[in-house]
Amino acid sequence: MVGNKVQGQEDVAFLREHAGGALLACFGHEPAVRAMEQGRPFSLGDLGGDAQAALAVLRQAADARARDWAKLTRQATQFHLRNAAAWANTAAGEDLAGQVNPGFVMGPQALLAAEGDQVAGHVLA
Repeated sequence: MVGNKVQGQEDVAFLREHAGGALLACFGHEPAVRAMEQGRPFSLGDLGGDAQAALAVLRQAADARARDWAKLTRQATQFHLRNAAAWANTAAGEDLAGQVNPGFVMGPQALLAAEGDQVAGHVLA
């Protein structure tokens, strides 16, 4: 659980009372986010230290979770194909189902393979 728009320790205490250990992080008012909402440029480096620390906690928690990469890849493929059929094929003027590589599986192995391909391509170039 993540607390959003937390205005002080009373809010944090309330969230801890109701969420206990499930409360991972809290975000308060962030001027950089407000600026983004108003159309001004934004980068993560614009966030204050508390927000950056909260993001680090969330990333660590996400990275620690086990992932079923094959299932995530199947779901992403289904999402892509469904949107392609519904509207994207028409917008692109072609059948986007051809973008799907049936042998590809997301995950760290795919990233390492892609980095290896780039390194190999660079060495050969």
